Amino acid sequence: LTDSIRTNVGAGTYYITVTDVCGSYSDSVTISTPGALSLSTINTNVSFTGLTDGAIDVIMSGGVQPYYYIWSNLSTSEDLTNIAEGNYSLTVTDENGCIINDSISIITDSWHIEIYKAFTPNGDGKNDVWNIKHISAFPNCTVTIFNEWGIKVFESTGYTTSWDGKNKNGKILPSATYYYIIDLKDDSKVYTGSVALIK
Repeated sequence: LTDSIRTNVGAGTYYITVTDVCGSYSDSVTISTPGALSLSTINTNVSFTGLTDGAIDVIMSGGVQPYYYIWSNLSTSEDLTNIAEGNYSLTVTDENGCIINDSISIITDSWHIEIYKAFTPNGDGKNDVWNIKHISAFPNCTVTIFNEWGIKVFESTGYTTSWDGKNKNGKILPSATYYYIIDLKDDSKVYTGSVALIK
């Protein structure tokens, strides 16, 4: 060929010689083919049922950047964060129009609340309220607490305000062992047990 520009060439090494009245100059150029598109993910499952702390981190290689993303939830970001349990499908298109698809399942790692056995409502800023881990996932739950004589001292529908060791009239209760009934209102078991109020 004698043209200065050659198009539609395949991968390989090409040798060029340019000749003019002063002589000739030779060189070579290598045309490479992009690697095949490859998609992998690092998944973070939801820590507890009802929460949205799952995540999908996407790792792309091959093809020609930039990559364009479209998720089944219509997000166009590379990664997903703060997502709930469920199935997510992803389509990635590179600059050349090559496409790769994947489907990812985010599951829940834990299905139980975690009930603390004691608390110390002494105003020092540490363990001043009775914590129930993951209870926020059950907004319709009921939490009822009784003293050793079976008298109800605390009752709450939804546990948005943690028990601070006071009765329903706002009176500070003495150090003792108290007994709870926690109904999540989700047709699962009812939790019963004791909690120590320590000052």
